[in-house]
Amino acid sequence: MKKIIRSNQIYDSVKEPFKGFIQIEDGKITNVQQGWDYEEFLDSNTELVIHDEEFIMYGIHDNHVFFTGYLSMNAGIDFSMISDFESALDLIRCEIGRLTDQTTPVYGHGWCRELVKMPTEDDLNHLNHFGPITVISQDRSYCSMNSQAKERYGFTEEECSAEDRVFLLKEMLSNKELVNQVYKKFENLLLSRGVVSIKEIIFDDCNYLNDLDSRTIRTNFYIQPVEKSLDFSLLKAYKEAKFPPKVKFGGSKLMVDGVVASQTADVKGTYYSGTDKPMIDYPVISELVSRLSSAGIPCCLTAEGDKAIEESATILSSNQKINTVGYNSISDLEMITNEAARQMHEKEIVAEIYPQILGLNASIKEGYMDKVIVDQAGEDFFNYKCLVDNNVLLTSGTDLPLFITDVPDSLVRANYRKFAKTNEQWFLDKGISTDDLLKSWTVNGYRANRLEEYGTIESGKNACLAVFNKNLCTASEAELSDAEIVATYVDGECVYKKI
Repeated sequence: MKKIIRSNQIYDSVKEPFKGFIQIEDGKITNVQQGWDYEEFLDSNTELVIHDEEFIMYGIHDNHVFFTGYLSMNAGIDFSMISDFESALDLIRCEIGRLTDQTTPVYGHGWCRELVKMPTEDDLNHLNHFGPITVISQDRSYCSMNSQAKERYGFTEEECSAEDRVFLLKEMLSNKELVNQVYKKFENLLLSRGVVSIKEIIFDDCNYLNDLDSRTIRTNFYIQPVEKSLDFSLLKAYKEAKFPPKVKFGGSKLMVDGVVASQTADVKGTYYSGTDKPMIDYPVISELVSRLSSAGIPCCLTAEGDKAIEESATILSSNQKINTVGYNSISDLEMITNEAARQMHEKEIVAEIYPQILGLNASIKEGYMDKVIVDQAGEDFFNYKCLVDNNVLLTSGTDLPLFITDVPDSLVRANYRKFAKTNEQWFLDKGISTDDLLKSWTVNGYRANRLEEYGTIESGKNACLAVFNKNLCTASEAELSDAEIVATYVDGECVYKKI
């Protein structure tokens, strides 16, 4: 059946919101007009959908997502509601008792360390399970393990980043039943946020993508080498391979530096603590990027410190090759400089920001940006205006599960520049306009991934829409806190509706 969707507030990712209607047929937008003069198009085979007081924009593309990380935070026993230690251990005992094979891995997630202490290795060993037991904390900073888990996975309780947990994560990904169960939850969550397309980061290989029983969201995947070095023959094969519907190979991701807050990022200045800056072999990274470029494979470099970002821009600028897969990009971009932004614009290097990042800081006092580097007041942190002023193609992502996609929240953090728990604003003049931010979630994200049939509400595009209960272009900060998705459309079909 054909559809006509009308609203007083349609934002097409090109111009100001307008009163109008959208015609849809066979999953495509066939007509968009201002005003409601659609009577001539109505017939018995056309459904009229009314979103008069709601805000319609194109379906959201999250340009940095990590399903494997989400999987590890949602696999196995959910401890998020526990109130005492013994009750938590009883949940593990129950799970062990349910297993027919006593060597089967037991996973757990969501444990709040602030409320209930996490079990020690001895605590878990005393449960007398012959397989590995792992329980990751709610904030992903600690993982309790029995002896079998430590031996099998090779990481420690406190050194448990996604990269550290690579063997555990790959074990989870090899469990088809678990992957399908969690992926369904993952997709439903994203659809409830208006997300219809993602750029997904995958460790080493994409084998698990072939095990999914169904898919609604579109995925462009990038391979990040973790367990082994970059496999160029595999990447070249991916570039030519046919994947399941809505899956496309995008390129490769390489880590450049660490985290400014933990003083592992490469910065121009000096850390207050006197911590040595990381030794990064930029020539090696440049050689890898050169080989990728020669093969026509885009590269995403992840960099936080200002020096690392400028070095990344220089490397990508020297190795830019036009291809039909996608653009080179830099993600994270915590300390943005004008020099890096200038190079990015000149060589069409895409910027991938996390616009909800200020939400990790409760206040200026509890933030780190003005306290970590000597003579750095913090004005270079999250300087999105620098990217816009230099006409860099700006896209937005979440590094989910670091954040869950929330476009209204991103406006509070990146436009109003507000912290999580105070009314303080972080260098308001370095923020980004509502229009530029909404474009970063829509048309820019699709363009960066060479998805030309997506991104704007116009004839010929795929009919993917996100419907909010507030006009995001005019909403006040207070109204944004109440803004939410009421419906999401993929290929013209309503795949999420708030009840």
